[in-house]
Amino acid sequence: MMIKTLINNRSLIVLFLLLSNLVFSQGLKEVPLHSNQVLISKWEEAKNTKAYFFRPHISAAIDLNTTQFLDDFSNNGPFPDTTLWLDCSVFVNRNYPVAPPTIGVATFDGVNSHGYPYNFQAGITSSQVADTLTSKRILLNLKTPADSIYLSFYCQPQGRGNSPEPADSLVLEFRETRLDSVHINDTLGVIHQNVPIWNPTQQMFNFAMVDSFIVHSWDSVFIKEVWQHMWSSPGSLLPSDSSWKQVMVPITDTAFFKSTFQFRFKNYATISGNGDQWNLDNVYLNKSRHINDTILQDVAFVYDLPSLLHPYYSMPWRHYDTAFMKHSLITYYRNNDLASYPNVTRVYSLFDPSGDVIFSNSPGDSKNDTSYFLTGYFDYNIAALPMILDTITVPSAYKFEIDISSTTGNSNIIHQNDTLRHVQSFSNYFAYDDGTAESAFALDATLIGELAEKFTTTVPDTLQAIDIYFNPLWHDASLYEGAFNLRIWADAGGQPGALLYSGDPSTPWYNQLEYAPDHFKRFHIPPHFMSPGSFFIGFFQNTSQELSIGVDKNTNSQDKIYYNTTGTWYNSPYPGSLMMRPVFGTQAECTGVAEQPKNSLSLTVYPNPANDKLFLKFNSSKSDKLSYSIMDMFGRTVAANQLSGNNSEETVDISSLSEGVYFVRLNSGQNTTTTKFIKIK
Repeated sequence: MMIKTLINNRSLIVLFLLLSNLVFSQGLKEVPLHSNQVLISKWEEAKNTKAYFFRPHISAAIDLNTTQFLDDFSNNGPFPDTTLWLDCSVFVNRNYPVAPPTIGVATFDGVNSHGYPYNFQAGITSSQVADTLTSKRILLNLKTPADSIYLSFYCQPQGRGNSPEPADSLVLEFRETRLDSVHINDTLGVIHQNVPIWNPTQQMFNFAMVDSFIVHSWDSVFIKEVWQHMWSSPGSLLPSDSSWKQVMVPITDTAFFKSTFQFRFKNYATISGNGDQWNLDNVYLNKSRHINDTILQDVAFVYDLPSLLHPYYSMPWRHYDTAFMKHSLITYYRNNDLASYPNVTRVYSLFDPSGDVIFSNSPGDSKNDTSYFLTGYFDYNIAALPMILDTITVPSAYKFEIDISSTTGNSNIIHQNDTLRHVQSFSNYFAYDDGTAESAFALDATLIGELAEKFTTTVPDTLQAIDIYFNPLWHDASLYEGAFNLRIWADAGGQPGALLYSGDPSTPWYNQLEYAPDHFKRFHIPPHFMSPGSFFIGFFQNTSQELSIGVDKNTNSQDKIYYNTTGTWYNSPYPGSLMMRPVFGTQAECTGVAEQPKNSLSLTVYPNPANDKLFLKFNSSKSDKLSYSIMDMFGRTVAANQLSGNNSEETVDISSLSEGVYFVRLNSGQNTTTTKFIKIK
């Protein structure tokens, strides 16, 4: 009864929050991501280059007698440091945390190391074990509780991602290896089995044997590995709870003082999407510590360098002039020590593509730096780059890169968090986003509506295409053809005004194989001449199937995002930048990832998900030479065959396929069409 009451109360609270959010946004809502496109792209790269991105050094153990275990995840990932960790399911990044102790975190979520959900069929309210982060073996065999060994770390729920709910949690476990039993053959061939008792004084196992036996090499020794729960933290119903918590865990049990000691973190989450995030930072294990040993001598950057442009993160080269270059650059760094560091220096350098220095400056120190450090652990020191960027002359080129680096000096325990680097690229599109999504916006599925984002051009140019990052949350909207119409609006006092262009019904294609690994899909439009000025791009949602668009939470173009589900345009109530980009230039310059080509060939698969048989329903003439191929998520062909062409439906045996996501492609001469299905048990 108590459990039922708790579930009912939780459901009522969640329902209240969802209804409040819906009323407040009047049809626009923020939703989690479905996958992690950074990891998907990385593994696609591995498949194409035959490279391996994660090979842990499993042979050598970490000797706590001579070194320490310390990781602040500032290596910029996306996988953990192989000299410290044995698995790679967490996402090492600089995008998800809010105000971390040092730049970079390990993010736990509901997707695997390849960026896809662990189980596409898991319920959206379920919570199961998802990511793990397991340390290498650590030598504690010469240690005792008197050595005062502590493991400390910082954790943050949600960050810029999705809030873990009360049923979700982050867990810490210690691994103990026990000698479970010994089988000894006596002279008569009789097997004796006894459970050993560990003697910590003699550092050996004692056996309560009826007779005395000598253990030989042919006798069997059975090892038992036990993971003991040491600490955990539940999620919260408050989506704004993104505070950092430092945890100190002493190692006092003598059962852990062996050469096989390990620790691991794991999270419980909804494993059908990229949500329920936890961020982990500054994992530190060492001897000679105490409960108040919470400070690291480290001055570290907190965030990556921002774009040098304003308001865009990237823009077409032909539209650039010095008015779009920031007057100054702001960086954030933190003193993680209690002591002041009056000698911290900051050096900024700009390089051109050939590596030559365009500009270099050392701002030096100020009295404010020292006093600011003393105000507390979680305070920032905000450093403005004291130079006028918009006076720098850059070479005339279609694509030009500016490389800027910054350093805080070298008087730190961790050096890799002291330097930042940013490459400023100019392409053929405008973008407010930095290319990675931490969340998504969606129009309510019960409301037909429009979503738009504002851009401004400086020279006459031709709009050739619109790039959109569609996020397939909980369902695959690409199965619904013609779900939206691309649209362009004039600017009417800062809101979408007169409709300048409305395209034919289009399909929200996701990360299909022929377009991988890019998560933006390019939808070409008839060349549309744009005079200098402001305009809006977006789409009209003409289906009850919810369309979800990726959102970058590290940049904010909230004031330029509008939606309309009631006949009136409203400004977005949520911060972030929609991942929609207008693409300009000639047709040749816009060649790239294209939308699914329109052809007369159509394919429907059912049931979806499927168990042992998959039915392919298609349209064709008797003269068509049809064939199909089935590929896994990494592009490997797992089945292929010819079709007769005399039927409009074929049955394919998929009983031998393992569980997961697959793509079936139908080929007919020059025409192809692809759709996705899920194989289940």
